[in-house]
This record gives sequence, C-alpha cells and structure tokens, in this order.
Amino acid sequence: MCGMLYRLVGSIALTIAGLVVYASPTVHAQSAATINNPTFTYNGQLIPIDRCLNYAQNCDDPNSSSYPASSAYCRAHGYTTAVNATWVLVSQTYVQGDGSVCNVPNGCGAITQIVCQ
Repeated sequence: MCGMLYRLVGSIALTIAGLVVYASPTVHAQSAATINNPTFTYNGQLIPIDRCLNYAQNCDDPNSSSYPASSAYCRAHGYTTAVNATWVLVSQTYVQGDGSVCNVPNGCGAITQIVCQ
C-alpha cells in the first residue's frame, strides 16, 4: 500500500510539474500564436484594441515592421513580441497605453490580427 501511495503521489507531482512547465512564459516565447480581433472589456463592453499604444502615438506600422501596440498586447498575454499585425478603420477602439478610448467615426485603427512570438 505504501509503495502504491508513493507511485500515486509521484505521478501527481510529475503532472503538476508538467503543468507548471507548460504554463511558463518561456513556452510562449519559443512558439508563435495568431490572435484574431483582440478586444478589451471597457465599461462592460468588448471593444477592439487600437493600433496605437498611446492615443495617436506609438502606432503599429507594417511598413517599418514596428508593432508597439501589438507587442504590448503580446507581452500582456505571455509572449515576447509581435512579428506582424494588421488593422482596419473603425469608430471605437481601446488605447492600451493610456487606458483611453478612441471615438472617431471611421477614424480609429483597430487591430484585426496579431502574430505573437
């Protein structure tokens, strides 16, 4: 009985250790993930994430491979950086760096897809 209990406890410990390793951010840093239409809950409402990290500043720019807003989103979700992102114009977005909301009819850049590493 004692040996059986030891094997059971050992098995659980390995399972727990496996989960801890699996949940580690280093696992994310080694793999890529594509996130479609990222949102933020603001005042109980899901709104798209703005392509600018701060209001009209530090904006994602695919032409220069610079993704400050998308990279901030990736880091907040356990990844290291964004390697690609796309966006479209909408009327309302959440600006992560300021915690503000862009409310401009068809004038806010909403991230539609992020590739995190």
